[in-house]
Amino acid sequence: EYLEVLRVYEQAGLKQSQIEGLGDLGNLELRLGDVASAEKDFRQALELSRAVNHPRGVTVNLIALGDLEWRRKRFKEAAALYRKALARATESNDKGSTASAHIQLALTLRETGQLEDAASEARQALDIARSTQARLLETEALYALGEIARTAARYEESLTHFASGREIASSAANPEMSWRIDFGRGQTLEKVNRDEEALAAYQAAVTTIELVRSELSEERFRAGYIDDKYQVYVALVELLLKLKRVNEAFSFAERLRARSYLELLGRGQPPIRSEVQRQTEATLRSRIRQLERQFEEETSKPRPEQKRQAFELFSQELAAAEHDYQNFLGDLQSSDRAYAGVRALRVPSTIEVQQQLPRGTALIEYVLAEDNLMIFVLTSDGVHANTVPIRSETLQARVELLRDLMLRENTNEWQLPAASLYKILIEPIAAAGWLRNVDRLYLVPHASLHYVPFAALLHHSGNRSKALIDDYTLAYLPAAATLVYHDEPRGTARSILALAPANTRLVFARQESQDVSNFFPQEHKLLIGSQATESSFKRLAGQYDVIHLATHGYFNKFNPLLSGVMLEPDAQEDGRMEVHEILELKLNANLVTLSACDTALGSGYFAEVPPGDDLIGLTRAFLFAGAPSVLASLWEVNDRSAVTLMRNFYGQLRTVDKATALALTQRELKSHGAHTHPYYWSGFVLVGQMN
Repeated sequence: EYLEVLRVYEQAGLKQSQIEGLGDLGNLELRLGDVASAEKDFRQALELSRAVNHPRGVTVNLIALGDLEWRRKRFKEAAALYRKALARATESNDKGSTASAHIQLALTLRETGQLEDAASEARQALDIARSTQARLLETEALYALGEIARTAARYEESLTHFASGREIASSAANPEMSWRIDFGRGQTLEKVNRDEEALAAYQAAVTTIELVRSELSEERFRAGYIDDKYQVYVALVELLLKLKRVNEAFSFAERLRARSYLELLGRGQPPIRSEVQRQTEATLRSRIRQLERQFEEETSKPRPEQKRQAFELFSQELAAAEHDYQNFLGDLQSSDRAYAGVRALRVPSTIEVQQQLPRGTALIEYVLAEDNLMIFVLTSDGVHANTVPIRSETLQARVELLRDLMLRENTNEWQLPAASLYKILIEPIAAAGWLRNVDRLYLVPHASLHYVPFAALLHHSGNRSKALIDDYTLAYLPAAATLVYHDEPRGTARSILALAPANTRLVFARQESQDVSNFFPQEHKLLIGSQATESSFKRLAGQYDVIHLATHGYFNKFNPLLSGVMLEPDAQEDGRMEVHEILELKLNANLVTLSACDTALGSGYFAEVPPGDDLIGLTRAFLFAGAPSVLASLWEVNDRSAVTLMRNFYGQLRTVDKATALALTQRELKSHGAHTHPYYWSGFVLVGQMN
């Protein structure tokens, strides 16, 4: 609606209305987590305001840009923008903008520990809001005062401000302030040991969040909307564990991560493009490819000849082009009724998950809070939980260190961080006896833990070190709900589609694909070099039991739907099979193997891990497309060692299940030969069903 009215304003030359419309659209986009679009609209509104000398337009968009910096935790830059806005608003006697600038400046000063100054700013905002009877501004000012008092450990004062603000927010039906105030109340009530009241406050916040989220029709907005709200779920899980209510805590841990997975499973048919839409899509993709080529040409030059200005220009234009394309895909999906979800899948109960776990199998689910790691362990006859005190930044640094050292295949420096992570992630639950008589583990990671090669984690047993893969058969899951909502087993795999395109320049990919095809002598399709086209893959993929892609994967952390795998181009397709295209496939394969680099990485590798794990990696795309299991890699593989690993894996697969085949292969490579270093074998992970 905003986009439509903006077109009308622009055609009619109504500049001030256009400025207000851009600001409203930007605020909506910001609330939905679409920060790039919001910033673009705020900056356009700011430029237009200055061009037509519209003081209030300048002020409100300075505040909006400050909000963006605040979300990025760049508090110094945010404060500078708020102060500029405050000066302009005061000069023009704009009471509403003055109060808004005071409120945002107060919250920023709170973040930097300047609590007295923050309280002064918030009180000034409250006085203005009350004198002008601006009820929503009054709510925001009371919320700011509540947060400042909570930070200063003045808890009763904080609760008083929150109660006053909540009353106004409820009467005004303002969901944004409602969930924020309830979250703040919950945190404050916990501090004064009123745990049951805190629990009710957190649950009220979650109810509000999920009510709004359920009304969002587009996947890109559901993920973005939850982005700054996941801490509510984490706080609720922490408190429920503190109250020894383990089953409820696990349920909310699943709600944190499983919601978008289930929404994608329950969606309808992919959208059908009209001729105009096909042409628009082709133009957008062509623009992206052109900018990528220009960027690659610049990076291929000798360093003295590279131009920083060109880097920045191409980078900015490429990000904008990718964003436009992702928005096109979202708009296409929301306009096609057939694409709307056809079934609403609820988050399963703890008992339903336990029923999917045979004896000897455990599920370990992690939730990472700011100061604690929560670990759930489910078996067919028990549910347990443990909390490990560790800061999220510390854990992330240890994961990064392990991965960095793991890639140095000529040293053993990786062993110390591997042992350290074992002590954090596995030892607390093993020592409690919760893994007794267990030899198969489903792992449900969270945040940076998605990138841990669990198979290589080390512990001491007698006089020697043992890796986790020595004791357990492993598989990763996006959510425990994956075990509950899955198709029935499809029997023995009898056919394979193997592709090895030439454009990846992987020397041993052709040999690898030929080798794995030999394990299916009765029915296989081998597409090598120029034959391995994207069109051929899409045409044939639904006809085979196993799909093997020996090619490069690429990862786009800013636009995850544009991550993909490299195939050969042809007259119909550009050779880049992206996540959104994989989501539209209908596969009947029992296994998809992505023998490529970085294919298991989801959105947000380290720097921007999605809090609710909502955004999509390549592995999840193939799961959504119908494959119950995906074999993928956590880092760039060595294609020579991949030949050996894949040959062993498919050889084992003739007599055992997928997870066991991978475990036996990794144990064999680990024990002898040229590829004993975990760089060669521990990066491969099975995501999805073990069988």
